[in-house]
Amino acid sequence: MNTESKKEDSPLNKNYTARTHYKGEVAKSYLLNRTSSLKWKTEQKIMNKVISNLPKGSWILDVPVGTGRLLPFYSEGNYPVYGMDISKDMLLESKESHKDMDNIKDFIEGNAEDIPLPDDSVDYVVCLRLLNLVPLQVAENIIKEFNRVSRKGVIVEIRVTENLSRLSLIQKMLTDPRTHFNRLVYPYYSWLKNILSILGKKKDEEQAQGSENYFLHETNDFNRILSEVGLIAKEVIEVDKGLDYKKRQYKPLIIASLTK
Repeated sequence: MNTESKKEDSPLNKNYTARTHYKGEVAKSYLLNRTSSLKWKTEQKIMNKVISNLPKGSWILDVPVGTGRLLPFYSEGNYPVYGMDISKDMLLESKESHKDMDNIKDFIEGNAEDIPLPDDSVDYVVCLRLLNLVPLQVAENIIKEFNRVSRKGVIVEIRVTENLSRLSLIQKMLTDPRTHFNRLVYPYYSWLKNILSILGKKKDEEQAQGSENYFLHETNDFNRILSEVGLIAKEVIEVDKGLDYKKRQYKPLIIASLTK
């Protein structure tokens, strides 16, 4: 356990909805609303390969474990794993779906800013779809905790942003046309889905609660945090090549394998 006294959360650090968003119907419908997307399928393909390349017998902390999307990959390699999430409802979904997996050592309810595990208690921490749901300071606190509890390294997914010339953005777009076509179509799909929901007998509970906040982090800030904690990017894989042509911003979603 971290022996330092727990710091009080600042008002800024409390100003995000991911702490309380994933409960009730949101947790129950989480997989149904995401598994058909190109982004989800690409993430799964990448993570299957990344996890399979970890040294055999490595202990892993998966946070947030969510509904356990990566647990079958750990089971295939017989990696001992802790699944941690701030949402009790997401943990219940994960426990129910993966109760027969012997390699799962425990499910932990907790905040990634204050992980209830001792220093160097696992070999690797794996983290998907979290760092853009929290403000930068919180993301920094989380990465520091990942570094504290891991012996060998951290695998994180994060969308970063940097300014590029218009020509460079066009070149990026041409190397990944499928992703950008999906980005063009998705707003219209979401609009139609919302209209159908309103016309139906009830609105989706996730809409009623509001979607979670999304925070974009600059590449320079991410690199600064890694440098300060002593993590080195061994491999960086792009899930997609997001961009904002008007703002001249390149916004790739990356999965980074970091070593100590």
